[in-house]
Amino acid sequence: MSARTVPKRINDFLVERKGRSYCDACIQERLGLKWRQQVQLITATLAVTDGYERDLDQCSTCQETKQVIQACITAASAPARRVSAAVLSMPRSRTAQDLADDAEGDIGRNSVA
Repeated sequence: MSARTVPKRINDFLVERKGRSYCDACIQERLGLKWRQQVQLITATLAVTDGYERDLDQCSTCQETKQVIQACITAASAPARRVSAAVLSMPRSRTAQDLADDAEGDIGRNSVA
């Protein structure tokens, strides 16, 4: 059994076959997954992210016209991913909660007992 999560397996499957469309039932069958509904939830989530398209089209495996998904990197999404990676690797800045905690500590030190 693979240590990869089901979403990761579906993502990898689609990315490795970039430009080809697959229905949920064929993804389920090709990956040996138990529930089609699990595949449907994951593909619906991927469909609202950059790099994926979900439409009514012909499945590359079963050749039926139905709801399918495909991985497709567009010119607009590639730079956004680089920026996101750069932002995520930035050092953590102080949050409002950090500042509130500091202020609370100052109040305790400055009060007269």
